[in-house]
Amino acid sequence: MIKNFITLLLSLFLLNSLTGQIYINEFMADNDAITTDESGEFEDWIELYNAGSSVVDIGGFFITDDYSDVFKFQIPTGDSTTKIQPGGFLVLWADDDINDGALHIGIKLSKDGEKIRLTDRDSILVDSISFGAQTTDISMGRLTDGGATWTSFSSPTPNTSNQSVSIKDNTAISGIHIFPNPNSSDKVYFSQKVDIEIFDLSGRQIKTAEISDEISISELKNGIYILRINGQFVRKLIVE
Repeated sequence: MIKNFITLLLSLFLLNSLTGQIYINEFMADNDAITTDESGEFEDWIELYNAGSSVVDIGGFFITDDYSDVFKFQIPTGDSTTKIQPGGFLVLWADDDINDGALHIGIKLSKDGEKIRLTDRDSILVDSISFGAQTTDISMGRLTDGGATWTSFSSPTPNTSNQSVSIKDNTAISGIHIFPNPNSSDKVYFSQKVDIEIFDLSGRQIKTAEISDEISISELKNGIYILRINGQFVRKLIVE
């Protein structure tokens, strides 16, 4: 009996020590042109960060935008996509379209401001945030991952470290000009032939071109992309 009781206490301690390392790290309540889900749709999103040294499965956790109903939506269990690696990130799509997968949750965020609350399987608060009116395509996040200070990000970083928002255009190869930028046409042009790679803000490579002075972007959705030229991350490309 005593052994079973001690085992139970240890289990509860381990669970609480794991959930205590999860943070609501960044969110966007009015995503018009920043990043898309698997279906190519621009949806509200909430990024979680695992600050600990162990994998945490958030399957079975509860998330809500209504503090009077803390059990509004339970994240599905038994799905490998709900696991967050140590030091890793996980984006939940707040689109109220739960048939799209385990990471699509049954709430939507209001751009006029509201609250987000994450609770573990034992009804213990994991993290929460209250926010005011939001601006289209501007996210809010912790200034450093898991830190106490929140700020607005004009260059959101879903599924990546918030510290990467400090990346600025590299002027080391300032002789290379890119036009038009912002871009509403089908192509981007460069002032000389270069190796070009285009990445979205989640770090996924979208396009490449070897030794060229132009690249087609007709298939890119509106949003912000990062260019790597001759092996260096050097420019932001805005597609309108």
